[in-house]
Amino acid sequence: MAARFAALHTRAARALMAECVSATRNVLGQTRHVTSQNSARNVSTQTSARSLPVGAKPQLLVSSMGRHRKGLASDLTSIIFEQGASITASKKLMVENHYAMMLAVWAPDGADSLRALLESDEVANRLGTSVKVALLDGQADAAGETASAQRRLKLNCPQRPGIVLAITELLKDHSCKMSSVDAEAYEKTSEGGSEIWFALECIVDVPAGVDPDRVSSDLRFWSTAHNAQVVFDKWLKPHFAPLSHA
Repeated sequence: MAARFAALHTRAARALMAECVSATRNVLGQTRHVTSQNSARNVSTQTSARSLPVGAKPQLLVSSMGRHRKGLASDLTSIIFEQGASITASKKLMVENHYAMMLAVWAPDGADSLRALLESDEVANRLGTSVKVALLDGQADAAGETASAQRRLKLNCPQRPGIVLAITELLKDHSCKMSSVDAEAYEKTSEGGSEIWFALECIVDVPAGVDPDRVSSDLRFWSTAHNAQVVFDKWLKPHFAPLSHA
């Protein structure tokens, strides 16, 4: 009888403990949710007075690169937010534990003071890395050239030195410009074994007066000679454009 009573007592205690843990988790979850909502609401309220007006252009290109650490992007964007500025476009790239990041920034109170702050030792110490800032001219293309067409280029081929050089030289011969480039080497497995392949995807700006079909033909000719798979098709511009088009 005593053993049966002890077993019942143990099960009851375990059930009570489980209910307490569950209740605690619910309270913590609700607290985090409310805190997150309040933080988002506060940020939205503070930035509403400095919304980007129609026709405004970013004045600064902020860049930073180095060894990645958790919270670095948050720290940098916090500094920009604290100065009342807005980020209009961004790009971040990770290679192992290193990063490279670019931000297009609109500063309603003027770019000079924000530029001086971002390049200061104070910010470098806060971030643990330096920041470079360049002035933007507000033009879509510094050379005054306007792309008449845009194409997406996708390339896959066995990895070897000189692939990027060959593609960039081919596009340069047609006065084309690459933007929003992503590339990486990867292992491809087949029945014959494993091999390192190279993948590249980018947006190509084709200037007025250049036939995109001629560019495509030259790319196909190159791909045949180098056992490469090439796609050169029309690019459906996403809602968020690449940084180079900000």
